[in-house]
Amino acid sequence: MKTLLVRIATFKSLKNMFLAISFILFGSNTFSQFTIDPKWNKYYDENPSGIEEHHQATDFIKVIEYTEFTPSNKQFQNSVSLLKKCLLMLSQNALNQMMVDGDYYSRSYKHEDYYYLYNTYYKTLSRETWDRLCPYLISLMMIDGLLKFN
Repeated sequence: MKTLLVRIATFKSLKNMFLAISFILFGSNTFSQFTIDPKWNKYYDENPSGIEEHHQATDFIKVIEYTEFTPSNKQFQNSVSLLKKCLLMLSQNALNQMMVDGDYYSRSYKHEDYYYLYNTYYKTLSRETWDRLCPYLISLMMIDGLLKFN
């Protein structure tokens, strides 16, 4: 256990610590189907989305307003207002988990697939907007029930 803690402490960034802790807590089965794509990992290291520092409910609401995201799931009844209310009621732990999930899955080999999936269900976004806001949008797609991860 001590060796593991030393290794975690030596990671270069907080994001890697979050991934390592998540891996330890949830096991390898959770992440086994997803592999980090070096291309997208480098992209978000060089062009951070901002989700690491800005993951309050209001930050997600700003993304909803900017992209005109409208939930497609029946539970939200296509109501942006209801989605915003739900986000505002989430605990900080839930918002922190959204940040970790969004950051991780935006770096995966499925990045391109998620882009096309998003544009199939929601208002079409440009490639640049998707790449910049992907960590937020993946989390919103998860809340809406379109994406499901272990």
